[in-house]
Amino acid sequence: MQIVCPHCGQVITDGRFGRKRLNLNVNDVLDKYQACGSITQTAKKFGCSRGHIYNVIKSFPGDKEHDTAIQNNEAISG
Repeated sequence: MQIVCPHCGQVITDGRFGRKRLNLNVNDVLDKYQACGSITQTAKKFGCSRGHIYNVIKSFPGDKEHDTAIQNNEAISG
């Protein structure tokens, strides 16, 4: 992130601001979800929040079985 110093006007670049994107692949998330059996365990494996896992899976145009299983926090069968 780049910010402008209000005192001298110099542009300061610092990597500490914000958080880097995880760029998780939907297929990797679904595979890990099948192996773990819960969203919470999947999030712990990837080192992110449950909400991030839900958003990644939500972006996947799956079928009704997957959507229902995710809502019920159940493992997805083959």
